[in-house]
Amino acid sequence: MKSIIKSKRAQFFSLYLVFLTLLMIFLSFYLYKTQNNKLQTSLVPYENLSELKLNERIFEINEKEVIISSILEAKKTESWGSQEFLNKAKEMFLSECSKQENDYLFDFISQDLVFQGKKTTKADFNDLNFKKTFLSVSYSFAFVDINNEKYINITRIFDKTFKLSGDKSKINFVIDVYSKLKKEYILNEAEVI
Repeated sequence: MKSIIKSKRAQFFSLYLVFLTLLMIFLSFYLYKTQNNKLQTSLVPYENLSELKLNERIFEINEKEVIISSILEAKKTESWGSQEFLNKAKEMFLSECSKQENDYLFDFISQDLVFQGKKTTKADFNDLNFKKTFLSVSYSFAFVDINNEKYINITRIFDKTFKLSGDKSKINFVIDVYSKLKKEYILNEAEVI
């Protein structure tokens, strides 16, 4: 008789554990669902990053136009492949970028730019000395030989840093973005004509 009572108690206890486990699972899902509906979070929208890439692409198109016009100006007085040509091309590039009508180039550059370890503003680019220093440091001009043909290699490097966040009315996760914008243009004499 004692073994039958122990057996029934064991059956009841195992059913009790199954019922308790199912109750806890149901309760966990219920709490998760109600908390999830009350909690509003916001992630950084992809549009912010794609807009940055689009602006960078537009800047590169405009930048290349200024570079090619500078090289064309240098070709008028210097011979392709000489050090004088490089100096003249860089001088013409600095001159072209310093013109008032080319200030649109600096709209993209000056946003969130980090130069020599500190953030800059659009107002910094109103100073002609700062603009020339920035361009001299950020752009390098050199000739390279590829298959016994001289190519001009223009390399640009600068850094940007900014914060991206989602909807500020909700809990959002701020992302610190550090971007090194590097572009290399390799052009031969025939491409510049």
